[in-house]
Amino acid sequence: MEFDLFKAIAQTELHHKAWSESRQKQGAPNVLAMIDHFNRISYWVGTEILMKESVTGRAELITKFINVADVSSNNVY
Repeated sequence: MEFDLFKAIAQTELHHKAWSESRQKQGAPNVLAMIDHFNRISYWVGTEILMKESVTGRAELITKFINVADVSSNNVY
């Protein structure tokens, strides 16, 4: 899913930080989609960790997320 978002980004979307200007929706829609996806995943991970009541449960979940991220990073094409 992340790769599909990434490969949709056109070079012109990266020129002069088009995503940070007032015309961002027209200038960099795919960069904004990737940023939005990242923010949603980050929020979800943080929420899941904080929902665990015990420190041990939080630590186990953090370890699991780290392992998932590590496996995912090794499968980049």
